[in-house]
Amino acid sequence: MSSLGVWRRLMLAAPLGFALMWGSAQAREITAAERVDLNKAVEVFAAAMRAGDMQAIIDAIPPRILPSVAKSHGIDPAALRLQMIEQFSQAMKAVKIVSFKFDLSSAKFRELPGGAPYALIPTETVVDAGQGKVQVSSDTLALLEDGHWYLARVEQPGQVQMLTQAYPEFASVTFGGATTKVVP
Repeated sequence: MSSLGVWRRLMLAAPLGFALMWGSAQAREITAAERVDLNKAVEVFAAAMRAGDMQAIIDAIPPRILPSVAKSHGIDPAALRLQMIEQFSQAMKAVKIVSFKFDLSSAKFRELPGGAPYALIPTETVVDAGQGKVQVSSDTLALLEDGHWYLARVEQPGQVQMLTQAYPEFASVTFGGATTKVVP
């Protein structure tokens, strides 16, 4: 299987873990404390991605998503969490994350119609599936809920559907995808 094919399988195996892009009206400035918390959330998530720590990645998912997905599939959220960890672990046996980084200095801050802030953080992931390296460039959604930042990447229509099912306030937001290319 090509490197691109393995990467696509990885993305399907962990659909909640990854990239979002859209336009929206300008947002309120986030507070200094919110910025510190966002920096910490980004650092924790990036370290989890580099280490392949699916438990930490799932902890970063916006809190309404897992229960919503579990309900729509008629399973317990805890069982879904375990399934996701197992799928990601299996996928990671075939793929090595070479690098993962956020460009927080280039983040675009936006606001939902109700006033809730969110950010789009440029993200670059390089993976090696044993047949060459693939670079995926996208935006990661940073969503502030109950005073905590959560991260989600949504590259595929199914991922967008999961987000908007759990967070209908994003239904009016236009989503895009990622760019993928083979790199040396």
